Formats: sequence, structure tokens, C-alpha cells
Amino acid sequence: MIVFGARSIVLLLGVVQGVVVAGLLLANVRVNRAANAFLAALLVALSLRMLPYVLGFAGAYGVWPWLSFAPFDIALVYGPLLWVFVVALTTGRTPATWRVHLIPALVQFAYYALVFVQPLAFKNGWDARVQVPFVVPFETLADAVSMTAYWIATWQTYRAYQRALDAQMSNRDAFRLIWLRDVLIALAVAIAVFWLLALTGAVHPLSYAQRFPGYVYLAIVVYVLGLQGWRHAAVAYPSVVPPVEVVLAAPDSSAAVDFAAEIERRGLWRDPDMTLASAATALGVGTATLSRALNAGLGQNFNAAINRMRVVGVQSELAAGATASLLDLAFAAGFASKASFNRAFKTYAGVTPTEYRRSVGAQRLIIAPHDAIS
Repeated sequence: MIVFGARSIVLLLGVVQGVVVAGLLLANVRVNRAANAFLAALLVALSLRMLPYVLGFAGAYGVWPWLSFAPFDIALVYGPLLWVFVVALTTGRTPATWRVHLIPALVQFAYYALVFVQPLAFKNGWDARVQVPFVVPFETLADAVSMTAYWIATWQTYRAYQRALDAQMSNRDAFRLIWLRDVLIALAVAIAVFWLLALTGAVHPLSYAQRFPGYVYLAIVVYVLGLQGWRHAAVAYPSVVPPVEVVLAAPDSSAAVDFAAEIERRGLWRDPDMTLASAATALGVGTATLSRALNAGLGQNFNAAINRMRVVGVQSELAAGATASLLDLAFAAGFASKASFNRAFKTYAGVTPTEYRRSVGAQRLIIAPHDAIS
């Protein structure tokens, strides 16, 4: 008899949520089509991993024993789908070799599909003679290594994208992908749990009930990944690549100072949409020349150099007694959001914008009586 109790229902909710969000992602055809498609596939694959436990806790395998070896859990596909999703999200295109990365998963699927269609008596004998003593240990190790390796590759892709944003975007905060960073950290914990379960199971096989907490955590990860992926599905992330211009010699510090002075003099830093490319075009130099000049001469990437200028500009306005709101001053200086303004101001001024306004206001109150007396 099939009975859906608390455990099976909790995991079923995770399965349903993952599949529903996958459908919503596939329906979003405006932007990020490739990235959304791979994320949808990942959500479905992770949801299918929970399905045997939903059925197991409900007693379905006792009622329908022919379900054994159903190809639900194809763990070798998780890592490649995660990596390809992040590459597609940050570059706007899929890696040329993405199909090659799916070959191990296809082999894994083919194996389970082949055994699944065999008679029940054959499957029971195969499980005892081959699956448990040989296939399970090898497969568990392969799954763990695959997920770990692809997670590392995905993290490196994410970090490289953040560095590229710093080097080429004056307002990179809108594209910091904090949600993706948090999801990757959560997935790292899930992989660590997988390793723990695998090592523990090698010594003392765990029961369905003992594995339940790990799958509850997986359901939570699927929920967060799906929710955040859907919330940001229509965000057009800039495709940034390192400058390709060849520079024979590293620019000296004087070149960096000249470039910075020209950007300041012409007020280019006030443009909230300014990029390394647009700044280089305005200055009549190559992107690599400008980027290397700022890094070698000032010790700052493009984002840091421009946001420092913006902070200095706001400081000058406040020191001169500007009465406009801090947010208006921030937008006038080229900041795209209050959060990015506050973060940059604290970084480069050492205090918050409010604290700085109070300090310059207090200084004027102290100086004013002295000037009146003299």
C-alpha cells in the first residue's frame, strides 16, 4: 500500500517545486535562453534524484518492485549542467564542447535504462551479484569526484567573471551575482554531505531514514536555486572578456596619472554606464592600454579607479556645503544605486556618507565664528 507520510511529502514538495520552476525557466525566452535551459535541466535532474526517496518512503517499491533500477538518479549530469549554466549566464553562449561533458552521464543513464527493462528476477540477482558489491562503490566515487571537479570549475568561472567586471565596468554592483555565490556555497555544503554519506556508507551502509536529512537539505538547495534562478532569469548580464589588444611594454605611472587626470577633467566618471571600452574610446587609447595603465600605474582596476573619483566628487560637494540629498549626489556622481554608493564611500572615505556630511558640517560650524571674529 502506498502511503504518503511526512517524509515523502516533504521531499515531494521539493520535486514539484523544482519541476515547476524548470518549466517557468523554459517559458522565459526573452534573455538568457541557453542559461535558463541548462538551469531548468539541472533542476529537473536534482528533482529526479529525490524522487526514489519520495517513492521509497511512500512504500511504492514494495507495491511496484519493477521500479528498481529506474534511471532517476543520474548524478554524473549535475556537475556539467551547473558549469555550463554558469558559463552561459556569464558569457551569453554555451561552451563548444558542452555535449562532450555529458557523455559520462549518458553512459550512466544507458546502464540504468538497460537494467531497468530486464525482468525482475534478473534485476534482483544483478543487484546482489554486481550492483551492490561493484557498481555502487565505483559509481559513488565517480559521482563525488565529478561533482567536486565541476563545482571547482564553476567557482573559478564565477570568480573570473567578477574580476572581469572589476576590470571593465564602472558600476559592477548590479551584476555581482551574489545570489549565485550563495547558491554555489550551499552546493559546496551539499557536496560535502554527499562525500560524508559516501564515506560513512562504505563502512556502514545507511538506511533510507538515515539519509533523509541529507535529502531535505537537497530539497532546500533546489528550492533556493530555482527561486533565485527564476528571479534573475530576465537579467541581461554583460558579457565581459579580457582586452585582447597587444601591449609591448607596461605603461608607466605617468601615463596612468595622465589618463586619470583626463577622466577627472572631463567628468567622464559621472556617466553611470561608463565601461573600460567607452572610457578608452573617449581618451583615444586601446582598452588594454588603459586597463594596464591603471593597474600598473595606480594599482587599481578600472572599477576602483572610477568609483574613487566618484567618491571624491561627492566629498567635494559635501565639503562645499551641498544641500541636496545624499542619494541625489550619488546619482549625479554616476552611482547606479544607494547600496553601491554606500559601499564605495565607506571603502574610499573610511566613513559612511552620513558621517562624512556631519563631520564637514561640524567643521563649518567651528570655522564660521573664527572667521566672523577675524
